[in-house]
Amino acid sequence: MVTATPASIHAILAATAAEALIMSLALAYRVKLLREQAASAETERRRLAEENARSESARDELARKNALLAMILDDQRFGIGMVRGERFSFANRRLAQQLDRDDLNGLTLAEVPQARPLLDGIAQAAADHEAETEAVIEDSGRSRTLRTVSRRLDPARPERGTVFLVEDVSEAKRLEQLKNDINQVMRHDLKSPLATVASALEALELAGPLNVQQRGLIAMLERAVAAMTARINLSLHLYRLESGTLGLTPQPLSLATLLADAREELAPYLTAGREWRIAYEAPAETFIVLGERAMFTAMLVNLLKNALEAADEAGSVVVTVADPPSPRLVIDNPGEAPPHIRARLFEKHVTAGKARGTGLGAYSARLIARAFGGDVVADTTIPGRTVVTVTLRAPQDA
Repeated sequence: MVTATPASIHAILAATAAEALIMSLALAYRVKLLREQAASAETERRRLAEENARSESARDELARKNALLAMILDDQRFGIGMVRGERFSFANRRLAQQLDRDDLNGLTLAEVPQARPLLDGIAQAAADHEAETEAVIEDSGRSRTLRTVSRRLDPARPERGTVFLVEDVSEAKRLEQLKNDINQVMRHDLKSPLATVASALEALELAGPLNVQQRGLIAMLERAVAAMTARINLSLHLYRLESGTLGLTPQPLSLATLLADAREELAPYLTAGREWRIAYEAPAETFIVLGERAMFTAMLVNLLKNALEAADEAGSVVVTVADPPSPRLVIDNPGEAPPHIRARLFEKHVTAGKARGTGLGAYSARLIARAFGGDVVADTTIPGRTVVTVTLRAPQDA
């Protein structure tokens, strides 16, 4: 047993004090760590609360925008939808109405018989990535015409689906047919008074004698009646061409004679500063085409009139006649077609910059050329110029 001494007692007390100090320091450090962790936890809690608030706000904003988008899409006159794996993954209300359903979302195309145009669009879009189809749907004793534009979302990944834009054009078709019917009736009705005028002019000539001025006036009126009659007959022919009911009887025609007829009719447009020249790359008499004189004359008049109006006084319109075995006319005029109509130059009722333009000249010219196995195309890529090429059939091609 060791006898306690002052030194040993002080050593024990000192060790106890040191141990207490170390424990105090350790406890203080632990308290500091806990406080830092608590502060960090509070900061993180606040950050998460702010992020959660922002997420809630973002979700509310997204829901609001989705609701607004749904309202916009449902309010469209177009049906809008997306098909993935032959199942509707989205369809607005208009598309559902067009296909006689309350809701299309989740249905397969096979469950909606009226969706046949969409199937046709998918088949075409598979090959071309984009397609436009038109189909007549018969349902419950009524007929509707739907025009569908379809496009693959990703041509390289067809599984992503196809999006559709569907328009019901039934009313537009009905109104177009009504307009055509009215126009046809008016054309027929106009021919009767013209015949009366022609008979009256003939009676005046027979009643004679007429002086030089009177004969000139009667000749002018006869030409006007003949031109109007030809225009009415041509209008009827164009209507029948569009409807596929016109029986064509093409005859061999001299292209030089047709151009002479066109020049005579265009005489009022050949004022000072306006002219057109013809250049034959072979003897003029070698150019023979198959067609009908009145229709081909109208075709050339329409194209040349457009060229003269576009050129105005900027220079001559040059008509180059080439290749007798496959007759071709190239009409080259100064002046560019307006950019917004270049891609639609030969569509019906497309015109620009003409106070009295109807947009039927170029359309009817191409319609006539194609009816007789030819075509009309335009090159609008040349700065400052427009070049129209007319290809026609020769008798040996028949």
